[in-house]
Amino acid sequence: MSYETNFLLALIISLAIEIPLLVILYRIIIPATRRSSSGSVIFTGFVATTTTLPYLWFILPCFIRTRFPYLVLSEILAILVEALLIEGIIRPGIFRSLLLAGLCNLASLILGAIFFDNISLLSSG
Repeated sequence: MSYETNFLLALIISLAIEIPLLVILYRIIIPATRRSSSGSVIFTGFVATTTTLPYLWFILPCFIRTRFPYLVLSEILAILVEALLIEGIIRPGIFRSLLLAGLCNLASLILGAIFFDNISLLSSG
């Protein structure tokens, strides 16, 4: 598959993982009296993922070509930027925003790696 096709798959997988998880975690972490609407949380997850992923796939690799440093820096940047977006849109507090972004990105990283590993095994032979 082409790099662009892999990106689109990664975007779809990230959205499918991060948005539902954000909604669930938000309901668990945020007290009912301080919650935004589910629609706002879904919108926030969509904006956060679609804002960061293109930069991580198309811009950052121009500057960092080694896999491990790229992986570490891209996850740190994604968590920080997404936490700022979460805080800016639904305002759960910066610590909770960091927690939500971190957990969503960790889940997406792990499940995405499993998915792409399985795809590469299927396509290799």
